[in-house]
Amino acid sequence: MLPSNIGCLRHLTFLGVNGNPLTVLPEELGDLSNLQELWAAACGLVSLPSSISKLRQLRKLGIHDNRLTAVPSELGRLHSLRWLNLAGNELQDIPDTLNLLESLVFLNLDRNWFLHVPKPLSDMASLQVLSMRSNRITCLTDDMVLGLSKLTKLDLRENPFRDQPPHWKGLDFILLGDVKEIEATEFFS
Repeated sequence: MLPSNIGCLRHLTFLGVNGNPLTVLPEELGDLSNLQELWAAACGLVSLPSSISKLRQLRKLGIHDNRLTAVPSELGRLHSLRWLNLAGNELQDIPDTLNLLESLVFLNLDRNWFLHVPKPLSDMASLQVLSMRSNRITCLTDDMVLGLSKLTKLDLRENPFRDQPPHWKGLDFILLGDVKEIEATEFFS
């Protein structure tokens, strides 16, 4: 467990606790007003503190490979957030407030339990890369495709549907099926 007085480190800009058995992050985390990057991957986290909304300078948040079943709606208040990795959790949906992340350009939702692409993602003004590999998505409606038109990459590989509808011809930013050659750096840089 992180000490509750971690909030005293007010000048901290980077916090990495990957691989530590934490299960929760303290509410005092929200007192780190200068934090720009938070990495808490593979910590066994089951929830995030609502105080995360106070991290107004946060630009990168990596909380992948945990046991999150939900993310707090307060996450939508992180207006400086540009990069968010929620892969490898147990998420089935995201809060509507995530569409308020006006600076977000990269979102990784791989290896979760999504049955569909969440509707709030179609309203995200700056989102360019969305990866939802290895979920349980069976279809993508035309309305959703139109809502995602600002994306440069949409990765839906390793989901239960395989065929790209014929009228999607020319929409090369949608990756389905067995696309073998893709640079990992495209999604993680």
